[in-house]
Amino acid sequence: PIMVVSTRKDPATPYQWGTLLADELDNATLVTYEGVGHTAYGEGSSCVDDAVDRYLLKGTVPKKDLVCS
Repeated sequence: PIMVVSTRKDPATPYQWGTLLADELDNATLVTYEGVGHTAYGEGSSCVDDAVDRYLLKGTVPKKDLVCS
């Protein structure tokens, strides 16, 4: 499985690029961070951090697209 993390208010990478990437991949889940910044992991959202940690450590993705504040 593939997990794509995209930040809603990313000044460098438009959010739409993340959604399009997740749609183009055969087995992808999208994690949306409703925040500001180019990265979401390690920026204060336990929702994002937990999802990324589970993916990196156990290879599991959320059952459906996830929206984190």
